[in-house]
Amino acid sequence: MNLSYFKIRDIPDIKSIPGHGTADIWSADICLDRELIMSKLHYLDAEEICRYRRFLKEEDRLRFAGGRIFTKLIVAAYLGIKAEYIAINALKNAKPVIMGETGLEYNISHSGDMILLAFSASAEVGVDIEKTDPHIDAASLCTVLHPKEKEAVLRCGTDEFYRIWTNKEAYVKAVGKGFSISPESFFVHENGTVSGTEGYKVQRIDRYDGYSAALCYRTKEGKK
Repeated sequence: MNLSYFKIRDIPDIKSIPGHGTADIWSADICLDRELIMSKLHYLDAEEICRYRRFLKEEDRLRFAGGRIFTKLIVAAYLGIKAEYIAINALKNAKPVIMGETGLEYNISHSGDMILLAFSASAEVGVDIEKTDPHIDAASLCTVLHPKEKEAVLRCGTDEFYRIWTNKEAYVKAVGKGFSISPESFFVHENGTVSGTEGYKVQRIDRYDGYSAALCYRTKEGKK
């Protein structure tokens, strides 16, 4: 899968949906992009406004609002329509879906100050980003991993834990089941394939300092 990278400020330059075999990866920073988020709150629908207001911390409000607003702005740019026409079905514990016949697959993740969004017209996608903490006790956290991965974390440490975890979370988000799939039940091979599955592949996104990120995809041609 070819990955193209954009920042939210690139939205005016987008004229068409991602090409075949391509996923667009969009990043935003809730601190740097706070003013843009606050200026576009009118793009949130009534249910989204209610959720936005329920968050007690400003950073949580910004992550939620930014994710919804930027999704709508990006899709509107791809399709050449107004952002207020975009609706997102995001039921609890379900994969978010852009409503209507857009031809787009989409996923979103956020951690720390970062929001990461992935779009493709030719593949199912799942994306995960995690703010890294070099002081975490990786040995205690790896108890939830597959035995092959536990061994790797104990041998290599914190960076390996974040690499493994973002790979796994990108996969369960691509499938759309989250961790109703036990994280101990599968592992991601070095080549990105996922044990016990057909067609899914994980690709690293190593370009955001202080964060670990991954994309998982399955091409529509490979879909049963």
